[in-house]
Amino acid sequence: MYIKINQNADKILDNEIEEVDLKEVEDGLYEGEYYSEGIGLIVHVEVKNHEIISIEYENHQYGQGYKAEAIKESIIHSQSVLVDDVSGATISSRCIKLAIIDALKEA
Repeated sequence: MYIKINQNADKILDNEIEEVDLKEVEDGLYEGEYYSEGIGLIVHVEVKNHEIISIEYENHQYGQGYKAEAIKESIIHSQSVLVDDVSGATISSRCIKLAIIDALKEA
């Protein structure tokens, strides 16, 4: 089981975190998701005037990474998913970023 958990963590960490050009995102509410072997979530990202104004979580399965939920403040403040992961919650932080990227790429 330990090996399976580590393989899943490696899979999540291998995903590239790419910046989304907010200048290309129209006003609206966007939904994205990222799940990998029992870890993940759905996000609702609201964009207004090409800025992220809110991020809400749904069905967040975070294991021990509950602290990662605070990352949304950093993302909103910096207007970027290229922020530091929350210490002690790296995997959950990455899942949140990947779900946000999924949402905004749909824009």
